[in-house]
Amino acid sequence: MIPRLLSLAGSEISIAVSFIHRVVGIDRSLHLPCGTFKKLLEKSSTFTSKCSYRAWLKVLGSCGYSHNATTDLPFKLRKVHSKEAAVIGSSHWEDDLRLKAADYKLFYNLDPSGYFVATTDKGEVAGVIGAPRLTHTDGTIGFQHVHEDLKDKGLEETLWTAALKNLENRKISIEVSSEEVEFCQQLGFHEAWRNGLFKGTGAKLLPHVSELTNSPVLKQIKDIPFSKVVYFDETIVGFERVNFLYKWTNVSYPAAALTTYADDEVVGYGVLRELHLPNTYFVGPLMPIM
Repeated sequence: MIPRLLSLAGSEISIAVSFIHRVVGIDRSLHLPCGTFKKLLEKSSTFTSKCSYRAWLKVLGSCGYSHNATTDLPFKLRKVHSKEAAVIGSSHWEDDLRLKAADYKLFYNLDPSGYFVATTDKGEVAGVIGAPRLTHTDGTIGFQHVHEDLKDKGLEETLWTAALKNLENRKISIEVSSEEVEFCQQLGFHEAWRNGLFKGTGAKLLPHVSELTNSPVLKQIKDIPFSKVVYFDETIVGFERVNFLYKWTNVSYPAAALTTYADDEVVGYGVLRELHLPNTYFVGPLMPIM
């Protein structure tokens, strides 16, 4: 990744760093008391649950929410169509963090039936949410966004109900901000990993450039057996996602996909991708970024 960053000196780069500390063999199920569910909807974006869809509806109902809320609210909920996949990017409220439209299509293709958009009577986007089914046992919720004027009017609950229905009985993972971690732990959630997001310009990020650019362990992903990248990725995320991984790492200059490769094994990797604004890039791990 470092040689490619050198050629981007002066460009704005966002870097996502994961600090992995997964706990093996723990029960990550969640039984959420209804009195805290509203707080979860308002404050949280990550959890893992083994509750069934009907169980979630019961929790929603006991907290005063209705899964038929769309009948009385000024918006219409529907699934996102393939040609409008980029609409899920509205969840990235900072413009300089938005991916290119084609990149959102990669996430959409994980589960085309798992993305929902709420529109107003004028056809304007009121809110979005993504709930792709990653495997028969795992799913994730992300790309959640609600227009400021419609917050606290039932739209969040409607989006979440649609997302949970799509995921059915799967374990669900969601990413939260650092301020929300303690709150989620109090509810019984177990932290799987941490991501850090940093932003700066290429040259200033590289204090020891000469040492890193000559490292023999840095290799382009296309120059090593791809199966080794897939295996390493599976040890991190917990399941195989070979199709998504292949498309996500199949980039051309000025983007790059590099790996740290030692003793014929992948020990880390990252992808430098162009964002939709000129001269802006994203360097990150390949966790499901939502």
